[in-house]
Amino acid sequence: MADSYDVIVVGAGNAALSAAMAAKEVCESVLVVEKAPEFFRGGNTYFTGGIIRFAFDDLEDIKQVIPDMSPTEQASVDVGSYTEKQFYDDMMRVTQGMSDPDMAQILVSQSFAAMKWLTEKGVRFVLSYGRQAFKDGDKYRFWGGLLVEAVGAGKGLSDQQFYNNLAAYAAELETLDFDAPAFVADIEDRIFAPLEEANGLFDQFRYMTRLYTIISPHEMTRDPIFLFNPDLPNVDRNHTAIATPICEPGE
Repeated sequence: MADSYDVIVVGAGNAALSAAMAAKEVCESVLVVEKAPEFFRGGNTYFTGGIIRFAFDDLEDIKQVIPDMSPTEQASVDVGSYTEKQFYDDMMRVTQGMSDPDMAQILVSQSFAAMKWLTEKGVRFVLSYGRQAFKDGDKYRFWGGLLVEAVGAGKGLSDQQFYNNLAAYAAELETLDFDAPAFVADIEDRIFAPLEEANGLFDQFRYMTRLYTIISPHEMTRDPIFLFNPDLPNVDRNHTAIATPICEPGE
């Protein structure tokens, strides 16, 4: 650790890390100080859904924030628009007019540019289907002016900002004993092989009834590994029932 820094940022939430990244663009040395252990780092951002409100005009704006959106996904959504006026009015409404008008206007007018800047810094976003969307016919529509969240939610947002800053890990990387062939072998063994096995099971059993997985709380952020239990019986996918209407006399 150096004896002095140009900028010291206390905390490691989205606001703090964004400030640190912005400072690094114009300063030589920036230090981020975080009290929490690595798994819980991120301040209030850790506990959020990673959803960020910003003004946008149409799907073309959203594609600048989610550049890897596929044509199929684009055709399946109606993102509408959320204008700067709507954003400003909502802010004044929920704060009962107590927001500083000048500061609020700066936040609103720069919100889309800030999202593009985060994207350029390597933060990946996705549409928030689980929290902010509903299906209307063949389209997903979004409500509340919120439709984009960071990959991995709040913790993922903080983690991405840490991990995308490779310069912060320069000392560790210099002494890292990296075995490339072993790394490739691990990827093959731990990712591709289980995927191929799972695909084989789905090909063999069109209607899967005997897959199970056990996930402990600390593994909730990992992809599950499915196991095949041959001791469980087959379950027919067709189910029948008998309805018996009960009517009062005279009905």
